[in-house]
Amino acid sequence: MRICGTVSQTPLKFPSNHPGILLSPNDEAERDHLNFYHAVQMEIWDKQLFLGSLTEKPHRVLDCGTGTGIWALDMAHQSPSAEVIGVDLSSIQQTWVYPNVRFEIDDLDQEWIFTT
Repeated sequence: MRICGTVSQTPLKFPSNHPGILLSPNDEAERDHLNFYHAVQMEIWDKQLFLGSLTEKPHRVLDCGTGTGIWALDMAHQSPSAEVIGVDLSSIQQTWVYPNVRFEIDDLDQEWIFTT
């Protein structure tokens, strides 16, 4: 797993492992904004986490650009038998997660380092 710190650009913080790549900071205010946006989208989509149709329950779910990880957590809660993996450049996810969730820090534009 790649560990990253932060680079402060007063008063915003960006991940130091990929400076200049992310368009938004990874500070607490941005986390609050992302979680609020998720709540708004859930209201707009009538609490549906995805709009596609599935013929059976998912076994594995990949959340690319997971951000705070709130969608991955909601998906894991909705599908407790599925393994849910959230991947992002920045480590801003919660530390408490459901047993069927894990978060990986990785650049999906590069060769993936997490295991299947």
